[in-house]
Amino acid sequence: NPSRNIRIGETKYNMAPGYGPPFIIEPSGEKRNATLADVKKFCKLVQTSKYLDFNSAIVVQPHDVPIKTGHLDILLATLTLTDKPMMGSSVSEAAARDSLKLAKMIWGQTAEPVMISLVDSLAPLQYAAEMVDAILIFAAAGQPLIIHSACSLGTTGPITIAGSLVISNATTLAGICLAQLIKPGTPIVYGLGGSPTEMKTGSYVNGSPEDAKHTAIVTAMGRYYNIPCRSQGALTESFGLDYQAGMESAVMLATA
Repeated sequence: NPSRNIRIGETKYNMAPGYGPPFIIEPSGEKRNATLADVKKFCKLVQTSKYLDFNSAIVVQPHDVPIKTGHLDILLATLTLTDKPMMGSSVSEAAARDSLKLAKMIWGQTAEPVMISLVDSLAPLQYAAEMVDAILIFAAAGQPLIIHSACSLGTTGPITIAGSLVISNATTLAGICLAQLIKPGTPIVYGLGGSPTEMKTGSYVNGSPEDAKHTAIVTAMGRYYNIPCRSQGALTESFGLDYQAGMESAVMLATA
């Protein structure tokens, strides 16, 4: 729907839903694996939301479709259940190529930006092979890329914000440079994050003060480089709709 086109950068602010949650928590409190039916339900929620400007690549990660072809089911749901801008799939080389093939079926060409795709680095100072493939494929097609890096403070990166910032920034810039080497002028969004490690379990902590600081830092760095930036929104570590969820998500979103 051309009336829903978005422009990223300058003073514009665009919001998307989260990416890749593998579980659903029911109102009863039961936690279960996400399914393709949930993908379709969330696509409809994105479509009807007046707050979300475009759809993410993986609104949930369905467990009931084959891993190698699951991206096709998710893309099909996105293309048929929403008319908002979409994200391409970067989970593999095949997924990136399939995203462009589907785009050509709909738009007839990909000479102009028709989707934006997220590429995450692998801290510290690495990119997984499938992420490099996604950069090469989408950049060659001139499609916009969000290049994002984040350390888990104290495990995959230094425990300090300043230390993690150095590593994540270097990694993000490396991915941006690769995209520009493939096709100069490839539209880019600069991404940066960082969350503390929960030392008892090894997991990372969402919605922390450090998360909020990284959200503020990525904005400053984006302005420094004069590149549009991407960061985190209403994140929380809570597993219920309680005071903690409201406080943490409000702080994160207000900072963003």
